[in-house]
Amino acid sequence: MEPIKHYYYYGNGNVKIECYYIGNELHREDGPASISYYENGNVKLQAYCINNKPHREDGPAIIEYHENGKIAKEIYKSDGYYHREDGPAEILYYDNGNINRERYMIRGLRHREDGPAYIEHYESGNIKEEFYYINGLSHREDGPAAIEYYEDGSIKSEIYYINNKLHKEDGAAHINYYENGNIKFKTYFVNDKIHREDGPAEIEYRRNGDIDFKT
Repeated sequence: MEPIKHYYYYGNGNVKIECYYIGNELHREDGPASISYYENGNVKLQAYCINNKPHREDGPAIIEYHENGKIAKEIYKSDGYYHREDGPAEILYYDNGNINRERYMIRGLRHREDGPAYIEHYESGNIKEEFYYINGLSHREDGPAAIEYYEDGSIKSEIYYINNKLHKEDGAAHINYYENGNIKFKTYFVNDKIHREDGPAEIEYRRNGDIDFKT
């Protein structure tokens, strides 16, 4: 059965939305099932749908554009789930074309085995945040699962998670840094609880490195 095309218009007569339906469901196998336009005629959004669910096997199922024509967002979906096995399932872009955010997802869960599953960038392109996830849980065994950076690339904070719990056996699980690289504070966690057997579990430092507080 061939889909039936529907149009919706702006007051100036330009097409606002172009949709393909079979029955009451958005459905099209040879192109996007829904296309939205800016009032000036430029494409705003393309959505590939099968049986009313976002779905595409050879590219992003949803593509959003800035008004200047550059891509603003790409979302990969399968049967309605965020899903992509060979790259990020969601990519957001700044107006200048640089990547804003990337999310790696499998069947709707944040997941990546060979790197961070969530990456956010400054507009300059430098990395702002990285988060490691396995099957939707914050998890990393060989380093911090959450890392924040200052815009110059220096580390702002590191947090260690194992199976979604704050945990590190051989050091502090949460460390924050000043812009000069000195530690601002650090906290020791074991199984999501503040704990340390051989010293203070919470230590705060002055910018010059001197200890300000510990408990």
